[in-house]
Amino acid sequence: MKTKLLKTVIVCGLLMWSLSAVTYSGGPPDSHTGAPGESNCTSCHGGSALNSGGALNNITLTTSTALTALQPNTTYTFNLGFSQSGRTKYGFQLCVLPSSATSSSASIGTLIASSSETQLSSTTGPNRTYLMHDVSGTSALGSTKTWQFQYTTPNTINVSPVFYVAINASNGDNSSSGDLIYTKTFSSTVLPVKWGDIAALGNERGVLIKWTTLTEINNNYFEVQRSVNGYDWEVIGEVKGSGNQSVAKRYQFTDDTKLAHAYYRVKQVDYDGKEDYSRVVRIDKAIQESVVPLYDVVSKSIVLPNLDYTALVLTDLKGNPLNVNTKVENGVLKIDGHYLPAGIYILSASYQTNNASWKIWIEGSGN
Repeated sequence: MKTKLLKTVIVCGLLMWSLSAVTYSGGPPDSHTGAPGESNCTSCHGGSALNSGGALNNITLTTSTALTALQPNTTYTFNLGFSQSGRTKYGFQLCVLPSSATSSSASIGTLIASSSETQLSSTTGPNRTYLMHDVSGTSALGSTKTWQFQYTTPNTINVSPVFYVAINASNGDNSSSGDLIYTKTFSSTVLPVKWGDIAALGNERGVLIKWTTLTEINNNYFEVQRSVNGYDWEVIGEVKGSGNQSVAKRYQFTDDTKLAHAYYRVKQVDYDGKEDYSRVVRIDKAIQESVVPLYDVVSKSIVLPNLDYTALVLTDLKGNPLNVNTKVENGVLKIDGHYLPAGIYILSASYQTNNASWKIWIEGSGN
């Protein structure tokens, strides 16, 4: 029986979850993500049809910013998550192909197995790289699992990366029957500009806003925007972009309105109308009291101006630290709060020379 199980693992892909299978060091074979030209493992891991186990929407892929706002040639830390009630052993395989991929398309960007629970493998004809679980990364206590890895985006926006993911939710009965197989894709967009530094400096004329781009592709122009509270923005000027360039480019704009304090950011717009935002900066004056977090009921997120934070800590009223999952969306920083029960929480932040704490009422669902 043990030999039969080992053979099944080698042929089919995602690891069997018996004791002998979990300790098999080879990992799942390549080319089982459901991507163009590939199969999945429902023929061997039986139990139900592909994606019929009711947990397809529980597959999540997140990083520090929205998948639709990735910068070129930038390394991001990703979290691949999955959960299914009653299942405590999971496996996965993932590859990244261009949005127009065919069966002969090669991988784009660079996958990095940054966790001891993941590993890499590759094929030729086509040249594809696969990220998958390691033997130490299958246990899912509480029926929930998150694998962490890194991915470096291509240095181009001609094609957009698509993440092809296959998940095996085992029933743990020491056989290949009863397992549930899911496949899901996550589309992303590499934006036209990779941002460098941005700063706002007071001078005799007002405020000098300076920013740098490291890469520009199809970049039309920049909008310089100002806010007095970090949320409500007005356009105060426009600067022409450089179209296409792969070396550092410096820009500047002077705001001659002398305000006691203000926030600034730069919005980039390409020739096709796509847009992206720099992080937010402020003039070099003590305006700590003007940073006020908001709670967005629709997205169940705590919203902050997208400043250069060195620390963000969320605790309950007893001082217990909680997970802080952030992303930048539409030019603001969002802290995920959908998993929190309704109640009062303490958010502490450090940015530049300031430290601040706020009490925030979360209208959470606890799910």
